[in-house]
Amino acid sequence: MCPKGVVVFNLPKVQRECSVLEAHVKPYIDASNTDTWKHVLRVLYLNGSVLRAHEDFKVPCLISQIGSVKKVEKSMDLLSGKSKTRLVPLVMNAARMFLPKLLQSISQLGVSERSDATQLDTASAKAVISVFSELDRQKRTLMGMIIDGAFTVADLAAIWFFKGLADLRGNHILSGISEDDYENMIDGLRRLDVLEPKLQVSLCPECMNYELTISRHPSLKDKCPRCGTVLSSQTLYMFKGELGNLKSENSDMPLFVSSYLKFRLYSSILTENPEIYPKAETTHSIDGDGEKETSRVEIDVYIPSFGIGIECKILETPLAPMTTERANGIVGDLMKQLRKYIKAGISEFFLVTNVPDKNLGKVQEALEISVSNAALPLKNLKVIPGDVDALLNFLNELADRIGTKISQDYMKRFEKKLPEPITIQETEAVKNSNPKTDKAAAN
Repeated sequence: MCPKGVVVFNLPKVQRECSVLEAHVKPYIDASNTDTWKHVLRVLYLNGSVLRAHEDFKVPCLISQIGSVKKVEKSMDLLSGKSKTRLVPLVMNAARMFLPKLLQSISQLGVSERSDATQLDTASAKAVISVFSELDRQKRTLMGMIIDGAFTVADLAAIWFFKGLADLRGNHILSGISEDDYENMIDGLRRLDVLEPKLQVSLCPECMNYELTISRHPSLKDKCPRCGTVLSSQTLYMFKGELGNLKSENSDMPLFVSSYLKFRLYSSILTENPEIYPKAETTHSIDGDGEKETSRVEIDVYIPSFGIGIECKILETPLAPMTTERANGIVGDLMKQLRKYIKAGISEFFLVTNVPDKNLGKVQEALEISVSNAALPLKNLKVIPGDVDALLNFLNELADRIGTKISQDYMKRFEKKLPEPITIQETEAVKNSNPKTDKAAAN
């Protein structure tokens, strides 16, 4: 038990970490070791919530586009108008077939406002049975209506999917990537076998022919099979395996950072390697005034032997104007996390973000001022902008520094373990001896 007024901070313990998930980001590590594939790493800077089709649909997706959306706007408008014109009579005819029979059945059963629940249930069941019999009698007529309605609904579905995918793709572009970079990224991820297509919709701007395909391997047609005009297409891609869940939670960036550091260290030094934990949860206890308090801290990338903590912050709108108020809001959230990092023994703090370098000045300045005012005991503080080359350069420098320190410490320990050199001292007899005289005396 600690004396009153004395506070003791115990070393943090890693209770949970996610190194086992690093295997899922291996394609990104492969790409990082090339000159022509590094562009696919831009996917790490896209916020997972932005890539979701809907807030209730947690799986992120990417949308590839061929052709122009503007060229098919008139075609979509006319197709929509035709579909509505044809759909209304179909719905009315279906209602005329079954609604009178349903109402007649209910009236014959004597149901009123005073009927109890049991009477209502019985009447409903009998009414449905009567409708089923009418369905059987009118099945040939109904089949024709279904076929006709299917084409009408398909028209609307194709338009709805095309518009929806185009809008979703536009949101992705606004979240911090150009159209060309976005398409190149998707193409690279597809060829790395990270993505697979799920749905494709194509529309002809001339004859309004369309194709709506649900397939893992849709045919990529450039021209309309009916009139030969260049098609406009939207293709929905989803992440394979566990990568979709990791992207949804923005866990892919911390896993990439830890995996890349391990790769660089394992391939550059032959001695021991430091423990690097992605998505770590640590606990540490504080003893003071006879009481013990335990605190938990989550660290995106934790290197305990060096006191390094890396926070990965992927914003939804990194290109939004960086006003002073916005910068202060970002820094306010960071300071809450940074104070927790300090309690976990972090002395070097690095922030990996998707904010471009040109918008990062105010954030860097506000963070440095806040850290100085709070008198936090940090030896090193750095913010890495949302740029692939900047991230890789930072990780390379960090890995080199860690590797050099490990090698130096290892050599110091090795030298201490070496035995002292043996010194042989000459005696007086050896010094005064004469080889020729000694040989003659021996004879």
